[in-house]
Amino acid sequence: SAASFDSIKLNVGNAFDPYSGVFVAPTSGEYYFAFSGISGNSTLARVVLEVKNATFNTFPCHATLELLKDDQVRLSLTQGAIHDNDRHFYTNFAGFLISQNELLV
Repeated sequence: SAASFDSIKLNVGNAFDPYSGVFVAPTSGEYYFAFSGISGNSTLARVVLEVKNATFNTFPCHATLELLKDDQVRLSLTQGAIHDNDRHFYTNFAGFLISQNELLV
């Protein structure tokens, strides 16, 4: 299932939908993404990064990706549970444009 987020600190341009867990590239270019989180008490969790129909296992995840406009990047929880807490932000997902490239096709 898609990893969703109950709250969001910053979402310039609204490219990330916290409810579906999907980031849609607003322009073609090179993007940086990072994810970290903790599993529930005594629980194993498996989170994967899905990009352009490919799935990558995460171990704290940091990735630099070439994306085309409207490409989607999402986190999916494929096993276990992610620890949730209203007062602390234990699970984080970040993505931002490093350099724009309108020539990517």
